[in-house]
Amino acid sequence: LYLSTTMSDNEAASGSKSIHTVTTAEAKGYAQWMNKALHKDQHVSKYMPISADNLYKSLEDGVVLCKLINSAVGGTIDERCINTGGSLKLIFQKKENLILAINSAESIGCCIVNIGADDIYEHNQHICLGLVWQIIRNGLLSQINLIYHPELVELLKPGETLDDLKALTPEELLLRWVNYHLREAGVAKQIDNFKD
Repeated sequence: LYLSTTMSDNEAASGSKSIHTVTTAEAKGYAQWMNKALHKDQHVSKYMPISADNLYKSLEDGVVLCKLINSAVGGTIDERCINTGGSLKLIFQKKENLILAINSAESIGCCIVNIGADDIYEHNQHICLGLVWQIIRNGLLSQINLIYHPELVELLKPGETLDDLKALTPEELLLRWVNYHLREAGVAKQIDNFKD
């Protein structure tokens, strides 16, 4: 278990502290997912395999993050804009990649408040894993729609139209799908969210 403690100026003034924890299992799980998503990409072969031990180092120049974003939501980043290979000798080129990744992450729906290039470059563990998780999550949710899964039409409730189903968020579709399968399995309980 890794522990990282950070304190903002406001917290220091008030005497409060924020403690962020990161588990090795969490880092390992994200690393495995990244390996699976990026294993065919020649530009990231030098970082492979990514593990819990080298995950933060693999993120520090922004290449893996940019590639992960494109893996999650194809075409988000024009790959000609990513500094790769021999062009990554200078710190400003790495920071350009990190800024590109952070801005692109925001464009696919990630919350990037208080995330800067230095956080990733300096291996701020909870920031790095939080960003990676959001990229993975948004990539997975981007495929929950009628285009990828036309069979979701089975989730229409009486009186609903296809437009009503199209208007649901991926989270709402997933929740409806889980409840559909609970009913089909004879389970009376239905769920309202994925938190409780």
